[in-house]
Amino acid sequence: MGDGELRPAPAGMSQMRPQPPSVREGLRPLALRRPTRAICLPAVEPLGVELLYGELELVRPVKSACESYGKRPVVVVRVAMDEGIEGFGECVALPSPTYDPEYALGSLLVLEKHLQGRFLAAGRLRPEHAMGALSAVKGHNAAKTALEAAVADASCKLAGLSLARALGAIHERVPAGAVLGIPASALPRDGQPGSDEAREALSSLIGSATGLLASGYKRLKCKIMPGWDYVPLSALREAFPDIVLLGDANESYDRMDFREVHARLQALAPLRLAGVEQPLARDRIMDHARLSASVDVPIGLDESLRSLNCLDMAIELRACEVACIKAARIGGIFAACAALERCREAGITAYVGGMFETAIGRFLNAALAAMPGATLAGDMGDGGDYYEAGIGGHFPVDAGTIAVPEEPGIIGSLPEALMGRLISRGWYPRGGAQEAPQA
Repeated sequence: MGDGELRPAPAGMSQMRPQPPSVREGLRPLALRRPTRAICLPAVEPLGVELLYGELELVRPVKSACESYGKRPVVVVRVAMDEGIEGFGECVALPSPTYDPEYALGSLLVLEKHLQGRFLAAGRLRPEHAMGALSAVKGHNAAKTALEAAVADASCKLAGLSLARALGAIHERVPAGAVLGIPASALPRDGQPGSDEAREALSSLIGSATGLLASGYKRLKCKIMPGWDYVPLSALREAFPDIVLLGDANESYDRMDFREVHARLQALAPLRLAGVEQPLARDRIMDHARLSASVDVPIGLDESLRSLNCLDMAIELRACEVACIKAARIGGIFAACAALERCREAGITAYVGGMFETAIGRFLNAALAAMPGATLAGDMGDGGDYYEAGIGGHFPVDAGTIAVPEEPGIIGSLPEALMGRLISRGWYPRGGAQEAPQA
């Protein structure tokens, strides 16, 4: 199956589905590496954990069906190792539990009270064993992944390898994809098309898309919700006939009657979408399978993929044709690699999703996006899309692609612009007393 092709439709699914544009458009042949196997990274021994916290202003608000965000709380872990190096990891939990059960301040508390002690007590660790050392604490994958990432960062630095190289990535450049939030002037859920608010919202949406495409992006994902779905997606398709286009519903159709959800999604079929992501609640995998078998639009899953077991269930039930893989949700870096590989074997189009991370999380995502199973352009772009220069990392888009970081580790050192906005919430040495956080 070539890049960008959708897997064969299961029995009962229409074979006449309009096909979306190629999803790997813009990937340079010179960006290919010879496939390599993942490298066994050296173990490292944590001496202590520092928890850092800050609130960052976004350059523009980000609105989805769940919530509108103007600020982004950031939790960063710094782990000092016995080998004289340090590793960093980012907890990507959002401000409130409206998108995921985890939220930033809750994750900070879990890291302090329940995770850092177990992590330090585990002693010498290889990166792939870090999540297992934390398994006594149920859930909280975003907080756990931050500690796992810090171990992986330090271990890769010790080995002199980038994370992408250590994981067995095959691309040196990956296609860039951007996310279009719901404009502030978008229709309310009971609004009527053609209103002044609708025209203003569409003008804002097309203007944002035009700017992103002019910067070189090859894939757009548009946030949608009931009352803001067919109109924006059809306007984008009319304005940009060849762009790879997805809709992201963030579970917002869940309270509607199933037949109405079916009708709304079927109406999107002529728009040649690469997928509509997560129309229903995360625990309704069976109902997503019903949709996937009966509408002529590829159904995607994101929030439902909370573990490898959930992914296996979705594959078995044919509940999705597109999968958005996030390390912080599915169980960490190595679980994300396994998920991408399982999607590849099952013929499911997969991509690496983003949570408007800072440079730490974006560098990690870029490494995952270079894996063989990532067959759709992910939420990959310049960090300046969300933050002022330096905070989100520098990923210039060139001919529709971004470079995968090659320096050892996940990230060499924290950008000064980011460090200047973080304060220490406590240093926890192995076997010692906590140092007081900064005032």
